[in-house]
Amino acid sequence: MPAANDSPCSDNSDPKFVIGALSHLQLRNVDAATGFRIAREKFDRGSGRLFNIRLTDSWMHGTFRGFFRLMSKVCQITGSRPSRGSIIHRRGMAKKKGGVGRHVTKNVPRLFNPNLHEHRIWVPELKKFVRVRITARGLKTINKNGAYRALKKAGAI
Repeated sequence: MPAANDSPCSDNSDPKFVIGALSHLQLRNVDAATGFRIAREKFDRGSGRLFNIRLTDSWMHGTFRGFFRLMSKVCQITGSRPSRGSIIHRRGMAKKKGGVGRHVTKNVPRLFNPNLHEHRIWVPELKKFVRVRITARGLKTINKNGAYRALKKAGAI
C-alpha cells in the first residue's frame, strides 16, 4: 500500500473527504492516522467520492435498514425493545354471528415498539436532573423503588 504522502492529492483539506473520512472513522474502530490513510486512498481512487455509493432509500429500507438509526428504541430501565410480529388481515363473519367463519387472507410483518418517552428525572442523591428514554413501566419502577436506586441498578447513572 502506498503511504499517505504518495497519493496524488495528499492534502486532507477537501471538505467532502474530511466529512467522509470522519464518518468512516466512526463506523470502524481504527486509529485516526490509519483511518485517514485508508479513506484518502479510497477517495482518490473513487473520483472524489469516498465510497462510490449513492445514498438512496435502500439505506433506510434495504440491506442496511437499522444500521444508521438515530436513536435506539430501548428503555434504559426495563431494557424493553421493539419486537417483531405481524398484522393479520381477516375477512368473513364469525360463526357465532351466523357466518361461515373468519378467514386469514394475509400476514404482514410489523414491529411492536415500546411506549418510550424522553424524561428529565430529578435525582435528589445527585442533586441534578438525569435525562432518560423510558417506558411507562419503567416510570412505575422508578416511582416504586426511587430514582437513584432504579437508575443505578439499570446502569443509567
